[in-house]
Amino acid sequence: MKVAASPNMTAIKRVRFICPPVTFCARRSIRQLAGVIVGVTALQVTGEHRPGAPLGYCGGVSSNAETAAGSAAPVSWRDRLARGELEGALSAYVRFGPEEPGVRETLEDLHSVLSFVKAKAFGRAERLLDGIEERADWFDWEEFTSSFAAVRQAVSALDEREPEQVEQHLTGADHPFFVAEKANIRGTALIFAGEFEQARAFFEQALEVDPGHYRALTNLGNAALESGDPDGAIEYYQQAITLNADFPNAHHNLGVAWRKKGKIGKSIASLKAGQKAQQRFEQAEAREQLGSMTRRFRGGTAGKYLKWLLWGALAAGAYWFLVSRGSI
Repeated sequence: MKVAASPNMTAIKRVRFICPPVTFCARRSIRQLAGVIVGVTALQVTGEHRPGAPLGYCGGVSSNAETAAGSAAPVSWRDRLARGELEGALSAYVRFGPEEPGVRETLEDLHSVLSFVKAKAFGRAERLLDGIEERADWFDWEEFTSSFAAVRQAVSALDEREPEQVEQHLTGADHPFFVAEKANIRGTALIFAGEFEQARAFFEQALEVDPGHYRALTNLGNAALESGDPDGAIEYYQQAITLNADFPNAHHNLGVAWRKKGKIGKSIASLKAGQKAQQRFEQAEAREQLGSMTRRFRGGTAGKYLKWLLWGALAAGAYWFLVSRGSI
């Protein structure tokens, strides 16, 4: 539909449940997180998102028992990893050690992969995963990789509007790191079937596992909007934007919700913010793909002959120039 009240208003499209990927520097965020943890000796991780925390760090780990006086020894990073608590494992490793070669780098890489999965940027996640050369034997890479592929296929089935295929694919995603993503995918499939209450339960389950799952928050807003509750939808969308201000769909759907309330100015502002966020993602994605192609070309066999190809092109150009002037 179009809003006649403003000639600058773009067409408001239907609320989108399947969200385009967004971009952010997950690796840098993890390092920022590590610096915060190391620098603040009394840090308490409560499981709630802290405003201003680095993007991608959303809590989900309770360390009260570890820091309370007289408490038992802290849970090791290996135990947290086995329970599927990746952020907790990284936090425990940075805070308590013991120092082991390659552990921090591996945990950061895994966090970056999952951050891209959360953003539905599966291509970037796959490139990062494939680029991990040293794979520690303390992590089940085979199960993680197969679960990643299964989740990707399930999301693809949703994109193709084939929700009946979703559950079939998700049966192959057994790794605990994908519990929140699986719940969000199942909820989205139920949205397509019109089962809003059941869908909400899955979105809330995703947020229990990962309080920073901004797509699950956005989908809760979508369910509220479809159920005729624009105020509730606005609250969910704003929470999602607080977690990730570069998520286009939260901005776009917030604009739809404001339009339903007759707030045209706020609607236009939200829609424009969504367009800018999408443009930023597309530009970053293009830069990364170009960089990846350049690295592959330089590292491959063709790279060895690149300089000779350039010299040949220059020679051919010089020959053509001389012939055109009658010198040859």
